[in-house]
Amino acid sequence: MTYAAPPLEGCVVVIQDEPATSRRLELALAQAGAAVFTTRTSQDTVAEMRRLQPRIVVMDSGVDPDGAIAIWSEARPDWPCHVIHYVGEGVEPALGRKVPRTEPASSVVEMVLEIVGEK
Repeated sequence: MTYAAPPLEGCVVVIQDEPATSRRLELALAQAGAAVFTTRTSQDTVAEMRRLQPRIVVMDSGVDPDGAIAIWSEARPDWPCHVIHYVGEGVEPALGRKVPRTEPASSVVEMVLEIVGEK
């Protein structure tokens, strides 16, 4: 018997958020097959981006708007990295895609699946 590969198999995702939110997102994304790495600060995220070259970074840019700019600048055209902002009400990131924090972690997974499907 063969099993279908998880839809996000081979997709690397870096999450920068508070520990409880990171864990919730990590579990949801890993269950879908993604390789997930978590960070606490924008400096750590940039270092992991350089090391891992992830397909997607998920972060709360409402907490660290300057960090969001540093992270966005790492997502160069020669390496297709997308930024998803998982943010609270009233925060409108200038760059990247937004998933409201009122949405469950599964909404972030759906956004990642959409991005991966775009290739």
